[in-house]
Parts: sequence; structure tokens; C-alpha cells
Amino acid sequence: MNKIALIGNGKLSKNYGKSIDKHDIVIRFNQAKIQGYEKQVGSKIDILSIVGETSLSYTSAIDKLDRYVLQQTKNIWITGIKHNKAYENLLKKRSGIIGEYQYLNYDCYIEICREIDSGFELLKFPSTGINTLCYCVLNYDIIKGNVNKLNVYGFDCFKTGHYMDNEKRSNVCHNLDMELQVIEYLKQYKNIKFFN
Repeated sequence: MNKIALIGNGKLSKNYGKSIDKHDIVIRFNQAKIQGYEKQVGSKIDILSIVGETSLSYTSAIDKLDRYVLQQTKNIWITGIKHNKAYENLLKKRSGIIGEYQYLNYDCYIEICREIDSGFELLKFPSTGINTLCYCVLNYDIIKGNVNKLNVYGFDCFKTGHYMDNEKRSNVCHNLDMELQVIEYLKQYKNIKFFN
């Protein structure tokens, strides 16, 4: 059994750093920072999951990526609908990353949303965190095979703001009400635990 940790960018009520670093796989998101926050969120990183779109409208998001975090991993997941070579090349140029990327489309998010509400339609794209969470749940045998254990830290749908910069979000870009429903739905499974 593998222990997987998803480290959201929401604030945590305790210092989980030591327990986070004991996981077999640690996944972080977007502008995650490690240096100076090790006690809270640990220092290990295996995968960085970042925002990606089919256009270059998120070039400013690339500029915000933490170079130290990028240097610690070469495993990059991009949340997006399809491959975008221009986006990948810009990311390589800005960050110095070399290698291939894995794209996570929205299929897993849509599947879980439809388990909650059969009439669900994708009208707003999911946040990077919730899309990655749904991908891990369905692809790491968390609930179907009960093979692995998933611990999720700092997922509160932007209620507390980011731990590194206090940024908060509104419901403009994402369907945060649905994302909260996804989190509540996943809490029923014994192999998934949420920590804030």
C-alpha cells in the first residue's frame, strides 16, 4: 500500500510537515512554496500539478511558479483539456524544466461530479487541486480497489487563502460549491482523509 499526500495551498491548523514527508508520494500545486514553510507543509515533493489551458492565457501563472519547487521535481502534471506545445515550451523556457509532461483532462472530475449529481454539466473548469484529487482517487485505486491511502491537506476551496500569500478566490473561475460537494462526498471513503 502506498501513502499519497496531496498538499493544497490552503492554510493548515497544525504543523504537518514531518508526517507529510513520510508519504511515499507527495503532490503539490501551482505556486506552492516549500522554503520557509517546512514545518507546516513538509519539504518532500514528487509531483507538481499546475494550471494549464488550451491557450497561453496563463503565462503569468508560469512566472509565479517557485523555482526551488521546480528544481525538486521533474514530474509535472498539467491540468488542461489537451496538449499545448506552445504552453509547454514557454514553461520550459521560463522554468528551465526539461522533459515530458502528463496532462490531466477533466474526465475524472466529471465522473465523480456525476456520481454526486447525475445531471452535472461542466460549465466552469475545475481548480487544479480538485481535478488532481479526482484523478488520484480514480487512478491510484483509492476507492475502487482500496489499494492505496490518500491524505489530503489544505483543501478548503480558498476559504482561508493560500498559506504563502493569503490569496482568496471567488466563485468566478471555478464552481466552488460543486468542489465542496466533491470533498464532502469523498470523505465517506476510509482510504481518504482530509486535514486542515
